[in-house]
Amino acid sequence: MNSMNNKGFTLVEVLVAVFVVSIALGGAFTAAQLSLRYSITSQNRVVAFYLAQEGFELIKNVRDGNFQENLNYWLEYLDECEDETCRISAFPDLDNTWETISLCTPGSGDCLLRMSDDGRMWHTTSLLVTPFERYFTIEKTIDDEIRVDMTIAWTQGSNDYTFETVEYISNWRGDHTDPQ
Repeated sequence: MNSMNNKGFTLVEVLVAVFVVSIALGGAFTAAQLSLRYSITSQNRVVAFYLAQEGFELIKNVRDGNFQENLNYWLEYLDECEDETCRISAFPDLDNTWETISLCTPGSGDCLLRMSDDGRMWHTTSLLVTPFERYFTIEKTIDDEIRVDMTIAWTQGSNDYTFETVEYISNWRGDHTDPQ
């Protein structure tokens, strides 16, 4: 009888071994899943950073365009965003109407960025919807300076994320002051 017991594993030993292996594999799969989720979150944070930076650069382009066109006010086209929430796009709408700046309401869908087939993102109504919203407000700090609060918001799974940053933009020419 002893020689028979030494030749194989009992059912209890097999079940214990299967349980231990399944616990180890379950932990590895959980770690891989969390790693993937954190990787996607990190990627979205980087995209949000660059979308915010692009928004600031677009606002500076509007300011510089006002100088170039010799407009009387350096914040022309931006003044509607003072104490209001606005969106800004880098590219024209599909009908070639330049849709640079307009009011929007966060969470309503009109601040959402959409992506074209070539990877460019802007606010329009008929492209692939991205999870990212870009919006900003402007506050005058002094005559020749504004504070721009830029927000990038997105949903990933059941979690909502925001990336908020501030930049001060000045009237570097010193002319084109507020007509008020």
